[in-house]
Amino acid sequence: MIIKEEFSAIRNDLQKLEDLREETIKISRSIINLSKQIIHRLHKDEIKEAESLIKYIKKEINRLPKDTTLDVNINLVAVQEYVEALAYYYILKEDRIPTRKDLKVNTIEYLTGLCDLSGELIRRITNSLIKDDFDEAKRIKNFISDLYHEFIHLDIHHGELRKKSDMLRWNLEKAEDILLRVKGR
Repeated sequence: MIIKEEFSAIRNDLQKLEDLREETIKISRSIINLSKQIIHRLHKDEIKEAESLIKYIKKEINRLPKDTTLDVNINLVAVQEYVEALAYYYILKEDRIPTRKDLKVNTIEYLTGLCDLSGELIRRITNSLIKDDFDEAKRIKNFISDLYHEFIHLDIHHGELRKKSDMLRWNLEKAEDILLRVKGR
């Protein structure tokens, strides 16, 4: 015999899970959008504007549910974007990358965000060279090189992280090529 009360409770549980899933998607989209805005402001050297957005994104990241049964990946993307944006800020402001503990993220989220950061650093190199700031371009290239050096000592088996770490290597090669071309003029 079917117990109707049990299925009624299950319907309630599923609705709560769906509500949490929708809220996770909404917060994740907000974090992704804020990350893009922060990076854009940093590329324009609008540090104060970026800092006001960073205060807000930290509140949003704390609202993001940690439930892994939601069957969404957007929350993982959001955290990676968050890592990328804040790491870029720390590099420009403090000449260092934040730790996992600083950002309150796990290892995979942290490493994938740092790999994504390398693309923004290539853009920083290009913008620096447009402004005739070869020293800044070289500093950023050296940072990418140091980051890649740490990555090659990691034993990475996670599929997405493996692909992104390859991207880090390609971005290092691109940075070296850009600087060689400029220096060779």
